[in-house]
Amino acid sequence: MKILKLETRFFRNLVSCVIEPCSRINVILGKNAQGKTNLLEAIYVVGHNRSFRGARDKDLVTHGRREGYRLKVTYALDERIIIFEQRYSESKNKVLRLNNKPAASKTQHRLKSVVFTPEDLYLIKGEPERRRNFLDSILCQLRPEYERTLESYKKILGRRNAYLKQSCNFGQGMRVLQGMFVEAAVPLICARLNLAAILEKEVSKLYQLLSGEAEDVCMRYVLSFPLETGKLTPDLLAASLEKALEVSKDKELKQGITLVGPHRDDFNLYLRGHNARTYASQGQQRNLAVSLKLGELATYKNIKGYFPVLLLDEVLAELDKSRRTLLLEYLQQAEFQTFISSVEREDVVAVAGKVFAVEDGRITEEVG
Repeated sequence: MKILKLETRFFRNLVSCVIEPCSRINVILGKNAQGKTNLLEAIYVVGHNRSFRGARDKDLVTHGRREGYRLKVTYALDERIIIFEQRYSESKNKVLRLNNKPAASKTQHRLKSVVFTPEDLYLIKGEPERRRNFLDSILCQLRPEYERTLESYKKILGRRNAYLKQSCNFGQGMRVLQGMFVEAAVPLICARLNLAAILEKEVSKLYQLLSGEAEDVCMRYVLSFPLETGKLTPDLLAASLEKALEVSKDKELKQGITLVGPHRDDFNLYLRGHNARTYASQGQQRNLAVSLKLGELATYKNIKGYFPVLLLDEVLAELDKSRRTLLLEYLQQAEFQTFISSVEREDVVAVAGKVFAVEDGRITEEVG
């Protein structure tokens, strides 16, 4: 999957922009607050129907433009050329068109992208919720049924927590809820365990390439409850979770919240057998975070048969010179298309690809 042409109108400070990127590396170069991240955000919005910065659609519109924003992207998928258009205004809300026909927000052939921002460094050293969301985001893109099960689980969890807050004992209603809770939880855990195993192989290879270190990376999914002995199967997970819920019920009633389940799980990365969250240097943690995102890209290719577009926002500023060089060498040899923003020209001077200069929302392609 590669973008052939991107057009934006009244999106953030990109009043009117048209670019035709190359198939490999595209550098978005400019000083801070000129619109580099806005361009990456526009690509992401086209693919995901939302901003990676958490902004609402009305906040994406250029200030004072009542007609709203318009995004249009032409991209290649296998042998097909696809044109996707997204318009938004407060009066008409959102309109999506695929090859000039009305489209649903989750249409099968919508542009796919993976984004890395400086905030993703906290995948390694941040809170467990960020790592859970990382796994869930990948699985929701790859498996529509996972997204449905996740939404069902969240609703059941909300009902269970409401019961715990309002009640002083476990009645029939809670027993029914508990069965529903376990039934929704087990498929989520199984899918995450499988994804962690796939990611571990990809991340270990990528980390060695990007760091120059011959270190194997281990990735371990951490359950919020102890496992009963036996072969790890859905039945064993269900029995173990049911037992853990029984053991913790008094504590849950006291605290008014569900204390075990996939909403409390986590995963850890290990270098030399040590948890990277506390053992790895800052440079190693940064390389692991980048490797996780590139592992997401590779996993998508392994399952779907094609690469999403890669968006790297100010990643070079987070890496030392040797790691920057290794990353750029890897990206130049990769099959996928990359958009990488940078403040410093010298960081990308050796890149073979297109360079787009951004100044006050205006984008120009540099020639020569």
